[in-house]
Amino acid sequence: MAYGSTEPGDAGENSAVRATMSLLSGAAAAVHFAVVGVHFDEYWVFGTFFLVVAWFQAAWAVLVVARPSRSQLLIGAIVNGAVIVIWLWSRTGGLPIGPESGEAEAAEFIDVVATALETLLVIGCLAMLRPWRFLGALSARAAAILFVVAALVTVGTTSWALVDSGQEGGHGAEAEEEAEEGHEGD
Repeated sequence: MAYGSTEPGDAGENSAVRATMSLLSGAAAAVHFAVVGVHFDEYWVFGTFFLVVAWFQAAWAVLVVARPSRSQLLIGAIVNGAVIVIWLWSRTGGLPIGPESGEAEAAEFIDVVATALETLLVIGCLAMLRPWRFLGALSARAAAILFVVAALVTVGTTSWALVDSGQEGGHGAEAEEEAEEGHEGD
């Protein structure tokens, strides 16, 4: 079940490193689950995309700890990398589909947090796949400290982003404002 080498201290055997990766993926999934409804209201394809991504990230978070493998790391890097590319596309040139096709969207705090989590996931997956085992050089104590710091920063920032998204100007607030505007004309 290791990622490759089974030498002591190898990143594949380091539960704190795997737990950190799981934490990042779980937080990204939480953000995506939180905005699924807003995206379904905008366009069913967007809602479906966010739901599939959220479930993938949630399942990956469990599997990276329970049944780690090199292929799982590669798939995690590819999928999260693709989500980052789609997000960048939507914020720069605008996606070619949907009700506002071709229009670039504004980057919200919650979007940036999710993309930062996914970027760290891609970097972590690729680092764990490297033969020189950058992360394998971490001692058990350093890996545990990494996990604690990552947990505090990830949970704190993700919580802040989720609360912020429900405030004025966030994804949740935009959908509520649009719904209220639509009902005013009824």
